[in-house]
Amino acid sequence: MKRLSIICVLVLIIGVFGFAEDDLSDENLDSLFEDETMVEEGTEQSGTSPETDFLVSETMRLGGRLISSFESSWMWSGNYPAFTDLFKPDINALNINFGANLFFDARPKDGFRVFGKLKAVYPFNFSPVSSEADINIVELFSDFDYKDLLYFRVGKHTIKWGEGYFFSPADVLNVTPIDPENPEAQRKCPLSVKMNVPFDLHNIYLYLIADELTTRPDEIAVAPKFEFVLGNLEMGVGGFYKKDFVPRAVVTATLPFWNFNFFGEAVVSYGSDKTFIERTDDITNYPQGVKPVHKMEDWFFSGTAGFSLVFIDPDPSVSVIGQYFYNGEGYSDPEILKEPGVASLIADGQLIAKDLLKPGKHYGAADISWNNILDSDFGVSVFWMGNLSDGSGQVRPSVDWNIFKYASLSCSMPIFYGDEGDEFTPTGKGLGFSLTASLAGRKKF
Repeated sequence: MKRLSIICVLVLIIGVFGFAEDDLSDENLDSLFEDETMVEEGTEQSGTSPETDFLVSETMRLGGRLISSFESSWMWSGNYPAFTDLFKPDINALNINFGANLFFDARPKDGFRVFGKLKAVYPFNFSPVSSEADINIVELFSDFDYKDLLYFRVGKHTIKWGEGYFFSPADVLNVTPIDPENPEAQRKCPLSVKMNVPFDLHNIYLYLIADELTTRPDEIAVAPKFEFVLGNLEMGVGGFYKKDFVPRAVVTATLPFWNFNFFGEAVVSYGSDKTFIERTDDITNYPQGVKPVHKMEDWFFSGTAGFSLVFIDPDPSVSVIGQYFYNGEGYSDPEILKEPGVASLIADGQLIAKDLLKPGKHYGAADISWNNILDSDFGVSVFWMGNLSDGSGQVRPSVDWNIFKYASLSCSMPIFYGDEGDEFTPTGKGLGFSLTASLAGRKKF
């Protein structure tokens, strides 16, 4: 912890002395904390030219985002509560979310850049070996090029392969999938080398990827991708190979039209890394009638399609996002997961949590939001996500109030529907309510 503190102090000192003398006026110092238009540059942006990463700067930028919120939540499960039960919730919890994302961006010479992002979350426990610690390095990479022809990015950095908003089956590179309830949250990314050759409006990429378990050269994953533009249509074709894993081929596409942006992606594999469950008559070996199965000789296809719509006139703060996801590795009959023998397979270690994610074949999600209603400080939104195979899901309306510049209040009421044992209602349908106060939170500095 002491070593980490010293590093942070050194970075801060370098950053402060890196500002030119003219930049140290009171007005400019204030702007460092008040500018909310600053873009955090670690996230990979699809379609941008790699040359823009190499703008020379005599100073090193320091910045970040403060997160400060307190969420009280109540949950009634098993059924929708009667009026007399509203004061007796099954769950009553307080979640304190306090911390910051800190970044530095150094571009000391033409053709070379270093970027790093640190995440610190209360209560600020630090572990030098665990990426799940409260203080960890989210991104740390360098950009450089070879004769303005071949561009490199080396280190731990965000990779964006898919185009989906709530679901992205083509994103086979990142360590964690998209959380549909928080789709814009930065996800855990691997260590990789990205090579990029741009020509005209097109790009060729090659990724070499190592995760925390990589100990040999032949365990490095290889992922090439070709992105090309045809009129307004942007498409990508790629593949993924890693020893002892199923190889995958992916296709992505985006098409803007009027105020719409249509997107889609698909992934195909011969075999699956997932362990499946099947019913069996082999009562001798599987007395509860279900067994684990590895399907290495079957073809699997998954795909998604969706759209985003932003109303430019008369109010640009209204947006609609919708998406459908076909999960080729899901179950045609998800009722099999309710079999008593499934719990035994989990207890024996024959099934892991990853094998039970997204059990359905068909999913949908949508979000409708209207911010700053009629130039007011209020906003409303409705989020929906559902497993169309088992008929379960949730609807979450919410209301936001920007009280003043550094304080806001938000309340939401998630409603879970479906039968007991379904994906979204494991203990039956239910209702929740949450109240979140943000104080000086979500601000960039």
